[in-house]
Amino acid sequence: MYDPAALKIYIDGSAPEANPGGPGGIGVIIEFPDGSERPNERIKKGYFFTTSNRMELLALLEALKYLRRFPSSSSIHAVIVTDSMYVYDGYRNAQYWQRDDWTGRSGMPTANVDLWRKLFSLRRAVKIHISLKREPGKSSEILREVDKLAKSAAAFPKLIDFGYQPGRVSRTKTGGGGAAVLFPARGQTEIIRFYGGRLAGKEYYKIKFETFSTEAGSYTQKYCAYIPKEWRHDLHRNHCYEVRFNDDSRFPKIVEFKPLEQCP
Repeated sequence: MYDPAALKIYIDGSAPEANPGGPGGIGVIIEFPDGSERPNERIKKGYFFTTSNRMELLALLEALKYLRRFPSSSSIHAVIVTDSMYVYDGYRNAQYWQRDDWTGRSGMPTANVDLWRKLFSLRRAVKIHISLKREPGKSSEILREVDKLAKSAAAFPKLIDFGYQPGRVSRTKTGGGGAAVLFPARGQTEIIRFYGGRLAGKEYYKIKFETFSTEAGSYTQKYCAYIPKEWRHDLHRNHCYEVRFNDDSRFPKIVEFKPLEQCP
């Protein structure tokens, strides 16, 4: 199917339990060109808390790290084979996300932006020609083997996926219905729990959050306010922050924030 003179790298990611948030693993099999008489090389790594999409992406990054060793003078051509539509489509679309400051068509920040940024850095570092191919399903023995490799890595995790953010789909702690309303900003400092947001014009990002009442010992109200657009990758869903607001209830803005180690 593929050029017999090409270096083939088969990749797979797996998060078989409690996805998202459970353990995951990556599997990579390097198959050398015909006639090289070199046995296949295998790489596997397991992570404690992650998602299936992050594992698929980390497997691709592992392949690119491997290819980084070949100099630009090398005549070798590499084919990376994945069964992930997420990776295959994203590999082609990431250039547009980067152009649009890592946002999709909806204006929402790109998921797993930390890994897509690493992808760009690694892709520039690889000096040989690369083709990314997709083979859906486990249609060959080697694809079934790399799938087993990723699952075996997930069964015995040893690493931490530091970029994993729990709660990409967030629920409020205040309960009940009702929309978030503009925060009555008067220059005060509050403890908030961030649970959603979207772009608002060219300069700002509108976030939704809950405020924590120390008197009640609970989250009591849902609000929205604005932050500079460039901050949106620094605030994470389901994380809590001590923030200071401006003094304008008609256009409430967070002017300072400090991450808390844990939510109250």
